[in-house]
Amino acid sequence: MRYYLTAGLACVALATAVSAVAAQAPAVPGSAPGGAAATPETATPKPKRKPDPKRKGPPQAVTVINASANTATSVVISAENKTATLSKPLASKGRATVRLPKLKGCTVSVVATFEDGGKSEADTFDICKEKLIRFTD
Repeated sequence: MRYYLTAGLACVALATAVSAVAAQAPAVPGSAPGGAAATPETATPKPKRKPDPKRKGPPQAVTVINASANTATSVVISAENKTATLSKPLASKGRATVRLPKLKGCTVSVVATFEDGGKSEADTFDICKEKLIRFTD
């Protein structure tokens, strides 16, 4: 009886070793599990995404900083018969981002009105070189 028990255990050990080796064996290129052939979509790697090219032309937004002692009650940026305004007053030492309409050129005019009655104007401001507009006393 020991002979049958030993032979049975040997067969189980052999079957386990063969299945473990088969599971670790590398797959042959062009073959798939179950005998199905690999499709071209799964055989080729996905192409790498190209980096976005640098944006050319004027920016879509500028940052406005009020470095003066007074609150700016209105800020208007205009060019090419298009305008962009700051929707709320800009407090002293405050900053805000103003979204611009699509522009072809880089030159805009900027007008700011302050609560003390003061006014700041810039007829030719290049937003392609400077994306920061600072109002000072």
